[in-house]
Amino acid sequence: MMWFSLLFACGDKCPEGYEVNDEEKACYPIEDGNDSDTNSTDTGNTNPDDTADTDIEDTGDEAIDPFDSLDTLNGKIIIPGLFEGRLIPRNAFWYQVDDKALVYMTANRSATCELVANHLNPDATAMDPSDLFILDHCNMGIVLHDVNDLSSASYFSECTFGSGSFSQQGATWKWTGTDENGINAEYFVGAGLVGDTFDWMTDGDRIAVDVAVTEWAGNFPYSTTDADNDGRPDYNTSGAVGTGSGYIIAGECAALTESTYLRQDSNPE
Repeated sequence: MMWFSLLFACGDKCPEGYEVNDEEKACYPIEDGNDSDTNSTDTGNTNPDDTADTDIEDTGDEAIDPFDSLDTLNGKIIIPGLFEGRLIPRNAFWYQVDDKALVYMTANRSATCELVANHLNPDATAMDPSDLFILDHCNMGIVLHDVNDLSSASYFSECTFGSGSFSQQGATWKWTGTDENGINAEYFVGAGLVGDTFDWMTDGDRIAVDVAVTEWAGNFPYSTTDADNDGRPDYNTSGAVGTGSGYIIAGECAALTESTYLRQDSNPE
């Protein structure tokens, strides 16, 4: 520490900023009351917690989707000798009213909640359903009449076969067309005769349902094919075989409340 001897020439006085120590006859710097060791804050860690270890939580991987590991449905509806439609859920929607739930999967990933709800509401002004379907694919609906009883499920399907497109005819949109060989496009509506719902899982506003339908029966409501010229459509009612099983993952769609299947004033099977 710097100090100054009290020389006689100083007249018992110390330079400005120093004070005299009479015992040692020396000048010492005047302390300002702030110890150099305690006045400054240790900024090496200003957080009472050890931020080096805890400020950023190490979560490892990103959040895992519990549905990622599920095997999604990949099957077919086959009308022997006539048509085959793929069953692939590229988009799906669901909703539950009381203990009853509806799930509707579409082959077209462009499908929206609004369009599905409109398509399944017979009282709504029909919108163009083109974004719900893909040719030679099928859409499928599952009605769980009691969510606490998976055996209560029933099934319905809609398939667009052949080279066609939807066109508006009056208040209805119909799948029609003819390919280069003169084969008419056909629209099939089916009801599941034999099927199982194996699992029902929820994650927030999503559900995953595991299904397999192996037997269908249905009809071609818009068919005009009459190859034998007997004045009656060749395609009337038909049985169909279902293949494949797996999960359908669906997002919540409250607008389905007004569908045929969830309306309080109806109870379709």
